[in-house]
Amino acid sequence: MEELKEQMMNLVILNVRSGLNNQIYDEEYKKLEEEMQQLKESKVR
Repeated sequence: MEELKEQMMNLVILNVRSGLNNQIYDEEYKKLEEEMQQLKESKVR
């Protein structure tokens, strides 16, 4: 979980520094959010 949070933060920083296409960034961010949610759900079970 912490690794995913770190990856998300790195994406935010990369986006700010490089001015990446927001569509690409948004897709990656959404993917990481979904993975985090799946991990949360699996821990609850």
